[in-house]
Amino acid sequence: MSTKHLFAALVAGLGVTATLAQEATPDVWAKFKDVTLPQPRSRAEVLAELEIYRRSGLAELEHGEATDTFSRQYRLASARYAAMRSSQEFASLVQNIAKRRGEVVDVAAAPSTTSP
Repeated sequence: MSTKHLFAALVAGLGVTATLAQEATPDVWAKFKDVTLPQPRSRAEVLAELEIYRRSGLAELEHGEATDTFSRQYRLASARYAAMRSSQEFASLVQNIAKRRGEVVDVAAAPSTTSP
């Protein structure tokens, strides 16, 4: 067998090996096909969340390097934040901030329930 034939066989063999390896590789992105991304928030909603975060006391408790998330004060502040976040007061606050900023607010859209 000549050098040309040996080289051609080697290239063909590598091509087949690469093709088979590619087919055997699992689809690593398949696990992300059903992922839903969070809906974008308006600037008014973000500012309203910041305001209730401060009012609830969480901002003060989370100031510093270590936050005791098991403390009674933290749990109470977290509960206050959740209650304020799901209240009509939050929706009103979003609308007031949007009005001040000259933004248009979709009143029909319910606010999301994620924490900061």
